[in-house]
Amino acid sequence: MTPKKEPKLAPTPKKEKKPKLLKMPKADKRDSKKLPAVPESILRRRKRRDQSKTAQLKSAIKKRALSHKKRKDIFRRAETYVKDYRKRERDEIRLAREAKTQGNYYIPGEAQLAFVIRIRGLMFKNEVAQWLVVNPDLTMGDQCSHVSFRCGEVREVGSVGGTIPRGWVAGPS
Repeated sequence: MTPKKEPKLAPTPKKEKKPKLLKMPKADKRDSKKLPAVPESILRRRKRRDQSKTAQLKSAIKKRALSHKKRKDIFRRAETYVKDYRKRERDEIRLAREAKTQGNYYIPGEAQLAFVIRIRGLMFKNEVAQWLVVNPDLTMGDQCSHVSFRCGEVREVGSVGGTIPRGWVAGPS
């Protein structure tokens, strides 16, 4: 037997030589890290902003809770004030009616009764005295009358001094 000859293959084309690229020198391990997508200064700014937002939210929640508590307290005080005021008014009316049925007069607890005389032609230096003379009970000159004063007016009459002679009427004992 004769050895078989292998068929000849077409010659392989020669590979084109690529130009050699210059290799970059190896960098330090520090430089081999990838750069972040966002700069660090912007990240810090975002972090600060987030912290301030959370602090603002916490303070707003705390402030809202305090204002809610304060509003409740104010409302509760107003309710008790109205309740006490209405009770006092009813007591005043009741006492006045009782005194009237017995043929007496009722003088409210706050008010004080005074016997006041207005001196005619007196030049008042004090504005309070001028205001007191404008009192409807004292408009007529050389007249005297019984006037009931509230707490503030009692102090004002006392501050006037000798310009308006007065005497306090003793209440029922």
